[in-house]
Amino acid sequence: MKKPRFSYSSLSLAEKGRWDELVYMLFKVDRPITKAMEEGRKIHEDIEKHIITYNSFPDWLFSGELVLPRAEEKVIIEHNEHFNLSGIFDCYDSATKTLYEFKSGVQSSTDWARTHQIPIYFYMLEKIGREVDKAFLIHYNQHTQKKDWTIIHNSPTQIEKAKNYIDTWGYEILNFMEKEGLI
Repeated sequence: MKKPRFSYSSLSLAEKGRWDELVYMLFKVDRPITKAMEEGRKIHEDIEKHIITYNSFPDWLFSGELVLPRAEEKVIIEHNEHFNLSGIFDCYDSATKTLYEFKSGVQSSTDWARTHQIPIYFYMLEKIGREVDKAFLIHYNQHTQKKDWTIIHNSPTQIEKAKNYIDTWGYEILNFMEKEGLI
């Protein structure tokens, strides 16, 4: 059997008890796309195109400097013998050892900073041998055209936080899938 692969999104759905949505995600069942999802994808595409074309952030988003950015990079790592992890780094700059994560909608960057997404990405970067000192979580509210951002510093505590979360919810997903006859 092929090893299951989980992402922050799937782990988060398990944490919230949203098992039906998790099954749809894991088995790639097409779901209706909401207006908010469509807007978020468009914003991400615009940011990605700008970074690739100009090696900088769009003026409407953020004024930080990029040196050697990689935009929208998908990474898969082996977490353990039971499951793998996948993630898409919105932007990683190897020269500055900085990760950038973009969010849109009404939830602020400080709300997003309380999740486990950035610690999980710190852990994944470490596993693939890339140094990362900090992450900028940049939020753009397309309804008000306002932006805010939060800095999260990497540390052994962040890595441990990620591993605990991954192990807790990864094994919960495996137990659920086994119980439901999905694996």
